[in-house]
Amino acid sequence: MRPPIFNLVPPGDPAAHHDTPELKKAALDIATRTGINLLRHMYGQFPLILTYLDEDTAIENPLPLTQYQRPPPLAKANFPDDVEFIRQINEGGATPIFLVKTEDNLRLLKMFPAFGPVPESYRPSRRPDSGRPVDPMRPFMREKEAYAHLQHGGVCEKGYVPQCYGWVELTQAHVEAIARAVPGLVYGDGQDLDDLLDKAYEGLFPKGILIEYFPDAQVLSTRNVTRELAEKAVPSLYAIHAAYVLHGDVQQHNILLLPDGRVIWIDFDSSMCGSDPRLHRHNLFLELQGGWSIFYRRLVSALVSMSNYD
Repeated sequence: MRPPIFNLVPPGDPAAHHDTPELKKAALDIATRTGINLLRHMYGQFPLILTYLDEDTAIENPLPLTQYQRPPPLAKANFPDDVEFIRQINEGGATPIFLVKTEDNLRLLKMFPAFGPVPESYRPSRRPDSGRPVDPMRPFMREKEAYAHLQHGGVCEKGYVPQCYGWVELTQAHVEAIARAVPGLVYGDGQDLDDLLDKAYEGLFPKGILIEYFPDAQVLSTRNVTRELAEKAVPSLYAIHAAYVLHGDVQQHNILLLPDGRVIWIDFDSSMCGSDPRLHRHNLFLELQGGWSIFYRRLVSALVSMSNYD
């Protein structure tokens, strides 16, 4: 999908010649003196005009997706019983993530415990309360569907999101390996190893997504953000949208920075894909605005403010 998003200014726009080094320097000088970022609406090589998009109007007049074809499902990965579980990298996280070694490769396993705590599914703000019970595997299905779209759209290959090696279904041997490697396992809303073992005893085994491991990644913050990184991050979010995937949880903790300068978007268990009839283009517009706001209104503005005290 290459949607003609009305609030993206493409290269070659008649106003692009105004975006000069002199303009940027002048704006930075003003920001340094006043703390006001004049370029919070438009900046750099990827200018985005934040034309106001009224959410209520957009929901009443939804813009359909174009040229969408559902991709093949995500393949099931080979995950033998002798996989080595090394450690949990997100102690206390709602969804346990383990560093594992399989066939001499380090990978991350994002595990979705059976009947574990489930976040609310992403919906537009004016959502009716259906009163239906929440499917405990819904986050897993969302992440699985998202990576099917991201793989098919070439987003994994381009390095905007982790490589995904498929989905897995854990066995009794895997649960016992977790018990040996992480005896102090804690996840979700106070769940622990006993909960995991009890569910396994009942025949309810977790599922998971096997993804790329970045050993030197840093979570995005005001301490490591730069204007150059911001100019990479928003186009990479657009690339995710071009694969018909709405991230659904655009927050700093879901953005990784790598030593080679890459920006990686992670955690798609709140996502929505083109296969969901509730997804419309206005959802993508609004999320892109939110991503822009994180970088240019919050992080880069904070970076400028901190520079006043250097």
